[in-house]
Amino acid sequence: MSGIPKYFSRGKCLYVFIPVLMLLMSYRVDASDSTILVAAKGQESYQNDWLDYREYGGNIAWGFSWQCDTFSECEGLVETDLSGVAISRLTESSVLERTDPGWGADTVDIMYLSSHGGLQDTTFSVAMYEQNTRWYSSAGRFGDDAREMSVLALWSCSNMANDGGKRATRWSYLFRGGLRMAVGFIGSANPWSPDPGTDFANELHNYTTVRYAWHLSVDAVNPDHIPGYMVAGVGCSGTTNSYNNHRILMEYRDFLDETWPRVRDNSIGCYTAGTFG
Repeated sequence: MSGIPKYFSRGKCLYVFIPVLMLLMSYRVDASDSTILVAAKGQESYQNDWLDYREYGGNIAWGFSWQCDTFSECEGLVETDLSGVAISRLTESSVLERTDPGWGADTVDIMYLSSHGGLQDTTFSVAMYEQNTRWYSSAGRFGDDAREMSVLALWSCSNMANDGGKRATRWSYLFRGGLRMAVGFIGSANPWSPDPGTDFANELHNYTTVRYAWHLSVDAVNPDHIPGYMVAGVGCSGTTNSYNNHRILMEYRDFLDETWPRVRDNSIGCYTAGTFG
């Protein structure tokens, strides 16, 4: 593979639903104590065209894993294959739910997903390839199986919106397993170019904080879009509200550091969310 095609186009973003086709490199690597495993999947088309085609939805995700796999300056961020094939479709069982070796979000440290997104009352949804099939955040729990994922990066519309003041509720299902941070969008998330994926990987490798690396990768090509982030902590006031407990200043190399413990279930006392723009 000689490089990532550089496409530029305005895509559509549905407020209520999310598409996801997954482009993935087709080999597997072994994890070590100093390795951060990453995976990326992005849906472009959907069964029977049940959702609008996202011309660059896959290239954004592909750019992230390709950059981590190909460039020596990204050493330490290693792409791994979750599906065993170069192109696979996003399904609940293959990516978001399974935790056996070689499968599922919890088998990597960073998962980068690109798809149409939807917002419901107390949950948000991600569209699967199969017609009329969506995955809901209320069905998820990340961070306590297999490798225990640390960061979910979700390039889709409105997943970080605080409509009805229920952003924390919509994300709480995923954080209860120990997920450290999530990044997404307050509103639109149009896939205009594959560059945000490569930019995110480069910024992470430059030891930019995860949340700011996300902001920079979005702002470079989508300055009118508003990226958001969320972390979980043990409390909301005094010393318990420190940056350390809330992981706001976390870099990718901190994932394996014991000074950044996971917070799970009833130990979660507070969610902190923010945005740029």
